[in-house]
Amino acid sequence: MNKLAIVTTGGTIGAVLKNGAVSIDKDVGDLYSKIMSVCRSLDCDFEVFPAIDKISEDMTPYDWGLIIKEIQKVVDSGYKNIVVTHGTDTIAYTSTVLSMFFAGSGIRICVTGSFYPQNHPDSDVRINLEAAVNIALDPKTPEGVFVSFRKDPDECGIYSGFSIKPMEFDANTFRSIYGCELGEYSTTGGVSFYRNPPAGLVLEGEKPDPAALLEASREFLMLNLYPGMEFTRLIKITNDYDAVIIPLYHSGTAPFSDGKGSLVDFIARAESKVFLATYPSRYVGNPYESTLRLVDVGGIVIKDLLPHHLYSCLVCGKAQGRSLADLIHVLEPWIAVLKAGGAPKSQVFVSH
Repeated sequence: MNKLAIVTTGGTIGAVLKNGAVSIDKDVGDLYSKIMSVCRSLDCDFEVFPAIDKISEDMTPYDWGLIIKEIQKVVDSGYKNIVVTHGTDTIAYTSTVLSMFFAGSGIRICVTGSFYPQNHPDSDVRINLEAAVNIALDPKTPEGVFVSFRKDPDECGIYSGFSIKPMEFDANTFRSIYGCELGEYSTTGGVSFYRNPPAGLVLEGEKPDPAALLEASREFLMLNLYPGMEFTRLIKITNDYDAVIIPLYHSGTAPFSDGKGSLVDFIARAESKVFLATYPSRYVGNPYESTLRLVDVGGIVIKDLLPHHLYSCLVCGKAQGRSLADLIHVLEPWIAVLKAGGAPKSQVFVSH
């Protein structure tokens, strides 16, 4: 009989509709009954390990640490096939963290959640659980961390835990960076893989404890860029942080006018490191003038990693005791080397 550990963390998959709102089911009895039904249908020997019980928008890096500890506990108990149930809002953060710490450890982890709670008429809890359990147990599934989620009534996509993107506001399923879905699960065809998982970022060494992760998270700030953003008053605030993350526009661009209060002025004067993400290297072969200007004044442009990847890496690495210089070295494969004059002038696009 197959042996499976199921680590629960709350989220919509562990919630119910109650008094017109979605709220965590403190008894989790209904989720347990669905887990039991799925596992019995597969002749699967399973055990449930509650890590936390939170709606995922309320999770912090402290909770990442609790989930890591629970997974490590089940691994130390001999489990190699693990399902993690999680809320959709921050599943991309947690799956990134798990990928950084459990990649190459000889286990399979499949993270899943649901768009609708258990007692909603369109609930996807059953098929998402079914997919995750099958993926975790299927011998075709390679070692690593995956996310599965319903994309059609009878099908779930399979995604790399490191490459998944946060769900967009007008979507009801997930996507991967550059659309690289790894495979699918269907109720009729089972588990199918199209491609191998891409290489992700790995943090070797001790797994940090919850308190260290929470403390480390206070050293990093993410600012959302918008037209007309003024940075003068932000300089004093951000200098208290180790690093600031600023998401770029879709072509890896941002405002590049000079002058007091500009982004260029902010990067040049900031005592904190300023990371800019993301530069889409697959589609933008030649950089825009704006991107080159931000590099000139000291911005660190990250390619093909999203801001949540960057934040997760910096927090987890800091919690391990790594210096910012060491973390920049870890990120080196994803730092875009964009030097002024590096592309022929006729091929440097004018920022749009």
